[in-house]
Amino acid sequence: VAMEFSFILGQVRKAGESLSVGGLEELTVKAQRLMLVCRMISPQYFVAVVMAPEGNFGKARYLARLASPALNAAL
Repeated sequence: VAMEFSFILGQVRKAGESLSVGGLEELTVKAQRLMLVCRMISPQYFVAVVMAPEGNFGKARYLARLASPALNAAL
C-alpha cells in the first residue's frame, strides 16, 4: 500500500508546486474497506496510518502530527 501511495503523494506534491498552493502536508484516502492518512515528515518521507473506515479519523491525524517531528529528527 505504501509503495502505491508514495507515487500518488509525489504526483500531488508536484501538482501543488505547479499551482503554487504550497507544500503538501497531509493526504487522506477513504475507501470502502480502509481509511489512509498520510502526513509528510520531510520532502522524501511520510508517515501513513491505515485503519478501518469506522476508525477515529481525528485521532489518527493528531497522532501522525505529533509523531512527525520525532520521526523527522530520527532521519
